[in-house]
Amino acid sequence: MAAIGNAADPGLWSGTPSNLFRGLERLGADVVALDVTPPARRAIVDAVAAPWVLARIPRLGLRSAVDRSRRAALQSMAYSAACSARAKQLLSQLGPFDAVIQIGTGYRIDHPRVVSYEDMTIRQALRWPETCWGDVPRWTVTRRLRFQSERYRANAAAAFATPWAAASAVADLGCPPEKAHAVGIGANHAVARETPRRWTTPRFLFPARAWEAKGGPDVVEAFARVREAHPEAELHLAGVHPPVAEPGVVSHGNLDLRSPADRQRMADLWAMATCCVVPSRYEAAGIVYVEALHAGVPSVGTTEGGAGCVIGDGGIVVRPGRVDELTSAMLRFADPATAQAVGRLGRRRAPEFTWASVCTKLAEIIDGAP
Repeated sequence: MAAIGNAADPGLWSGTPSNLFRGLERLGADVVALDVTPPARRAIVDAVAAPWVLARIPRLGLRSAVDRSRRAALQSMAYSAACSARAKQLLSQLGPFDAVIQIGTGYRIDHPRVVSYEDMTIRQALRWPETCWGDVPRWTVTRRLRFQSERYRANAAAAFATPWAAASAVADLGCPPEKAHAVGIGANHAVARETPRRWTTPRFLFPARAWEAKGGPDVVEAFARVREAHPEAELHLAGVHPPVAEPGVVSHGNLDLRSPADRQRMADLWAMATCCVVPSRYEAAGIVYVEALHAGVPSVGTTEGGAGCVIGDGGIVVRPGRVDELTSAMLRFADPATAQAVGRLGRRRAPEFTWASVCTKLAEIIDGAP
């Protein structure tokens, strides 16, 4: 399994590569992690970013210009070429392999049976300037779009977390329809079906590290309105956020997926929650919504991206930044009977979203590849 980073590390990309890694192992595959990060990563990034920094200092200031240019440099063709070279080296040293699962398409894998896995295309990411793509120069974006299109056509198959992403690969980037597969995503935290839950007190859970991007300020504002009608309601925050001193708000800090104790704390939070609320500015898919399905609680998600493909009838999607819509959705799920009924619908969807299911589909795609 190739990735920019250690695919077996639960801290990489919300744990997605490590879940795929372990899932394929459970199916009997001998999986090897190929970290294609180039040894000269810092030097390459700094060299690419340097002219961008100079051009951006007047507008952004030195610190912001450096940080944003370095982040954008990770999408450059120079960095892509370095990752591709590292991948070629590792394949030669550690191979041969029957197939390669490629996390992302930002680098080249020279192997006859490559299946990529992504949650969205570059074309989709460009809709939201706050992603790293908002800082990537236009000529680099054009080249990367062309490169992604080439990877879709050259690889044996392209797997995606949602039909939303798969459709973009076909319509926007020329991926042959027969190569595009929506295989789903799974959960990081499973809650046992027999876990008792007290529905009488509304307990909203906001499990997110990116406070602004995930809609944290809007959630707090909407929750204050909900408390006017339900003074017993609670809002539990798990992640990185500024101090919040509003009544009913409980902070649990940033929980690290690599820590068994923190994973247990997160599982406990899912066991007590009555609603997941993460109205992100955009969400390619949203593992958090999958976890809500498995916990049997409704979600309030975002209309932007592929979240609706995951949430389905297990919740409501609202437009980001629309606090009135968010408040209305949270008030709906403050009703115990409604929250329990919609949570039950979500639980029925949960079997569609497991890493075992995803890995089984990937294995079938690999077996069917020429």
